[in-house]
Amino acid sequence: MNLKETVLVELGKPDVVVVSINGDGFEKKFDATLPRNWGIHVVPHRQAYIVERFGKYVKTLTRGVHVSIPFIDRVAHVHSLKLEAIPFRSKQAVTKDNTDVYVDCRLYVKVVDPKLASYAVEGAIPSLIQLVRAMVHDELGKITLRQLFRGKHTISKNIVIDLNEAVKNWGLHCPTFEIEEVNIAKADKTDLYKQEYYEELKRRLRILETEGEVHTVALLAKYKEEGIQMVANTFKRLMEVALKMAKGDNAKEGVLAGGSIMKK
Repeated sequence: MNLKETVLVELGKPDVVVVSINGDGFEKKFDATLPRNWGIHVVPHRQAYIVERFGKYVKTLTRGVHVSIPFIDRVAHVHSLKLEAIPFRSKQAVTKDNTDVYVDCRLYVKVVDPKLASYAVEGAIPSLIQLVRAMVHDELGKITLRQLFRGKHTISKNIVIDLNEAVKNWGLHCPTFEIEEVNIAKADKTDLYKQEYYEELKRRLRILETEGEVHTVALLAKYKEEGIQMVANTFKRLMEVALKMAKGDNAKEGVLAGGSIMKK
């Protein structure tokens, strides 16, 4: 999936259009022009208006009809309270096994405190994206490519925890972060295929060596058992021969003794 760069402009500034590129490459434009103050404000559902008076924060308007002082009060910021999915691409990073990669990500973010989102940081959403990119870049440098493919869920979970801890005073909450696709630089793909081929050969050799060792141990045990049995059989035969010889000597001594008596 080829994602174009997402253009994010802070909501709440006059005559600004926010452009977002989704996964299919279609542009979505939202008119973010600030509403003018004619004395009455009708705030739509799941939106919040930040009202200032002479440049100072006065109040936050939620859904419904609100009365304000014309030409004195003004809407300085408009925030959507819906959960928004923001696709973006990370910066190119080098994994622990020296592979150049970049990942296509999707961050889910929600404004939970419109006042903090307006005044805690300049450009909350763009700053959030830059922070996530830095976190992803650091995480990619700590792991190998194989660990990245196998542990995307764990990496995403760790990033969400660290991200919410970092932006807890920004008025934002990020419930989910997803790594959708891992992209490898073309120069490293050939080396990667070679590496996988050699690793597969090594794995098969280890299996053959293990099977050979197991077979050798089994043969040694078999020969040892057969050797013990052979020794036991040989000892048994020797004992039988010795007994027979002992019986023959006793009989010969008896015959000789009988002849001596007859001569007397």
